[in-house]
Amino acid sequence: MSENVSRQLCPQRLPLSGAVNFRDLGGYRTVNDRHVKRGLVFRSDHLSRLTPEDQLTLQRLRFKVVCDLRTVME
Repeated sequence: MSENVSRQLCPQRLPLSGAVNFRDLGGYRTVNDRHVKRGLVFRSDHLSRLTPEDQLTLQRLRFKVVCDLRTVME
């Protein structure tokens, strides 16, 4: 598998000190054989341990909507 193809299939992790699983979901193939645009949809683990530098990094992404998909048990 070429590097270009594998980059399209795998989410890109963003280097945050306080979150170990913050990823850009861009590159995933959609049902109509297109791809999710990079820099548009992100997912993460909990964000309660973000450093001030991490917070600046996220502010630069200029989020418009945040969805918390945790269940009541989480």
